[in-house]
Amino acid sequence: MPRDTGAPAPVVASAPQSVGAQLDRQPTPAAIERAKQSAQANVGAALMQAQTYDAHGKTQECESAVGKARLILSP
Repeated sequence: MPRDTGAPAPVVASAPQSVGAQLDRQPTPAAIERAKQSAQANVGAALMQAQTYDAHGKTQECESAVGKARLILSP
């Protein structure tokens, strides 16, 4: 059994679990479609922002916006 060192436990970030997930419910086709559309809109917005930064010569901000789009697209 681990000994209590008095140090605070590490904080682990996580998203709140939905009630549906707690009840072992699967997402509906409509919910999946909404999630896909939302992701596509977010990717589009990030890429448009990247283009704006690129047009103004803001390389670091452009790369950051492209990175955000990549994160949204990664599984």
